[in-house]
Amino acid sequence: MGAKFEVRENNRIIYFYYDEPWSVDDIKRVNDDAIVYLDKATVDMHILINVEKIRQIPSGILRARNVPTMSHPRCAHIVICGASTFVRSLSETIFKVTRYEKAKFFTTEAEAMKFLQDAITNEAGKS
Repeated sequence: MGAKFEVRENNRIIYFYYDEPWSVDDIKRVNDDAIVYLDKATVDMHILINVEKIRQIPSGILRARNVPTMSHPRCAHIVICGASTFVRSLSETIFKVTRYEKAKFFTTEAEAMKFLQDAITNEAGKS
């Protein structure tokens, strides 16, 4: 399967789902698809990355540290759910090296979605 991408919550959440076998090319492909939505966005969007099926990291993963969705001005929160201890540790290391501080980790997709839905509600209340 590799990777899939969809937009949820009235175009407010970009959802990535990764499964094995996967590759850095899969990451690039779905991020290229998602950047189109971020470029057109008139409000901030959030990213939810589900990695609950991932146990192995593809070779060349460090090339994926510069994906354009993470640094896009319309990207508010990035949440990652279902990460194994190994995947979370590696991700946290990459975020630390790249000085990326917006990522949050959740055990389940439901917890991650609740966090993002609350963020969207809070943003709407500020308008």
